[in-house]
Amino acid sequence: MSFRSVASLSNICNQRSEIHRQLRNKKRDQLLQTKREPHSLPDVCSTNDFPIVVECLQKRMDVEENLRRLRFIIVKTKGNCIDTLIDYHGLPVISQILIDTNSSIDSLETCLWIFINITSMSDVYVFHVLSLGILNHILTLTQHSVENIRTNALWVISNIATTKKAFNDNDVLQYLLPTITQTLKMYIDNTPTVEACASIFEKITIINQYQYQYYHPIIVLFYGLPRYPHEFIDGMTQLIAQKQTKKAIFSNEKLLPTLASLLDPQHSQLTQSILTFFVQVTNLSQKYSQKLFDSDTFEFIFNNFKERLRLLRENETESLELYFIIWGNLCLLGGNAIKYIDDHKVLIQILATFQWYIQSDYDSLVFVFNNIILYGFDEVKEYICCEQLFLIYTYFLKDIDKTPQSTYEALNALRLLLVFGDENDLDTKNYYVSTGLESIINELCSNSIRKISDSAQFIYDLFEAEDNLEMSE
Repeated sequence: MSFRSVASLSNICNQRSEIHRQLRNKKRDQLLQTKREPHSLPDVCSTNDFPIVVECLQKRMDVEENLRRLRFIIVKTKGNCIDTLIDYHGLPVISQILIDTNSSIDSLETCLWIFINITSMSDVYVFHVLSLGILNHILTLTQHSVENIRTNALWVISNIATTKKAFNDNDVLQYLLPTITQTLKMYIDNTPTVEACASIFEKITIINQYQYQYYHPIIVLFYGLPRYPHEFIDGMTQLIAQKQTKKAIFSNEKLLPTLASLLDPQHSQLTQSILTFFVQVTNLSQKYSQKLFDSDTFEFIFNNFKERLRLLRENETESLELYFIIWGNLCLLGGNAIKYIDDHKVLIQILATFQWYIQSDYDSLVFVFNNIILYGFDEVKEYICCEQLFLIYTYFLKDIDKTPQSTYEALNALRLLLVFGDENDLDTKNYYVSTGLESIINELCSNSIRKISDSAQFIYDLFEAEDNLEMSE
C-alpha cells in the first residue's frame, strides 16, 4: 500500500507503452467508425480483390476510387486485412501515391488514413511503414495547409513514436522535435493540430531522457494555450520524473496553480492527467512535493475534491483513488502537513462521505489514514478516532482482493490507533465491536502469513486482556 515510490524510467516506459498500444487501437477503431463508407460505394469489398485494386493503383488508374475501395475493405475487415495488403505489395504502391506531387488532396488524405490504421495495429507494421522510406515526407506533410492532411500526418508520426527504437536520438532532436514545434507554432489556434502535436510530445518524453533545453521551445508554446491538452500534461508527468528536466519545469512557479485551476469536477481526461501529474509531484522529494501546499494550488485541488464528493451520490462508480494517493503521500511529510490538510477540512469531508466510495478506492483511502496514524499529531489522531474510521478499516479488511502487505500495514496502523485510544480513554472498544471489526480480526488471527496473524493477535489480545480485567473486577 506504499504509494509513494517512484517507478524506474524503464518501468514507466513499459507501462506507458502498453497504455499507448491500447490507446492507438482505440484510436484506430474510432477512425474506422468515423471514416466508414456508405454500403453502396464499391462493388469490390473483400481481400480477394486486393490484386485488382493494387494493380490499378500501381498503374494510376482511377486512383481516388481505388483508394476508396481499399479504405472500404479495411473498414469492413476492421483492419484485419493488412497482412494481405502487404503480401500483395500494396504498401509501396500507396507510399508512391503519397509522395507523388500530382496526387490529389483526397488521395493524400486517404493514403495517410491507411498508414494511421496500419501503424496503430502493431510494432511490426510500424517497421513495415518505416522500411518504405517515407518518414521524412510524412514529416513534411505535418505542416501542410490542409487540416486533414496535416493532422493525419501528425497521427501517423504519433503512432510511430509509440514504438521503441522507431526513432533514434538524432532523429528526435534534430528533426522530429523541431518539426513538431514549428508545426505547433504555425497552427497554434487549430485544436486538432495542437492535440496531435501534444500526443507526439508525450511519446517523445517516453522514448528517452533528454535535456530540458530540447523541450523548452515546444513547452513554451503549450504554456501559451488557454487550456492544455491532456497529452501535454501526460508528457510533463514523464519529465518531472526525470533528473535532467525536473528542476527546470518546477522553475515555472505558475505551473502548479495553473494546472490545479483546470481541474474539472466531471472528471474529464484532462482532470485525470492533472491528478496523475500531482501524484507524481507527491512522489518526489519534499522540496518539490511541498509545493502543493501553495495556497492557490491547494485550494484548487481541495475545492475540486469537494465538488467530486458532492457528485458521488449521482455517480457511485466514480473513483477518487488519485485524490487519496495525493492526500496520503502529502501526509508522509509529517505532522505539520497533516495538520494543514486537517485544517482545510479534508479529513472531515472524507469521513462524512466514505459510504459512497467504491470498493477499489479503499486501498488508497486506508493509505491516507495509515499515514495519519503513523505521523500525525495526537489531536488529529484523536479527531479521526471515530466510528466512520473503524468502518473504513472494516470494509477494507473484508475485501478478499487486498494484498498481504496492505493488510499488514492496515493492521499495524490499527494496532497503534487502538493503543493510542486506550491510553487516552477513547471509545475505541465500542467502535471495534459495533463495526464488526472484532470478528474480522479474529479471522485474521489464523491467517497463514505470520506477520498478519501476529498483528491481528496483538489487537485481539489487547481487548481480551481488557475484558479479563473487567471480569475480575
